[in-house]
Amino acid sequence: MLSIIQTIAERKIQQAMAEGTMPDLSHWKNKPMPPDDMANVPEDLRMAYRLLKMQDMSLKRWRCRKRSPGSSRSWWAVQMRRRKSDS
Repeated sequence: MLSIIQTIAERKIQQAMAEGTMPDLSHWKNKPMPPDDMANVPEDLRMAYRLLKMQDMSLKRWRCRKRSPGSSRSWWAVQMRRRKSDS
């Protein structure tokens, strides 16, 4: 699957270079990559952790939800009510 994604990405990059719409990334030249905050997480779990992080869902909440669905529903209901009242 990754090879399909890589192929599509390469095709898009080549297309952008041919059209001249490639963004100027010279400000990144010769600079180190930012440190990976997921360096201590096993590789097979990194994507799941990133998705949970993007959804603002900590591992502690996820484990609570996984263990006891009844109590997590009430927790989720409280969170949804708070979000609705904030907006």
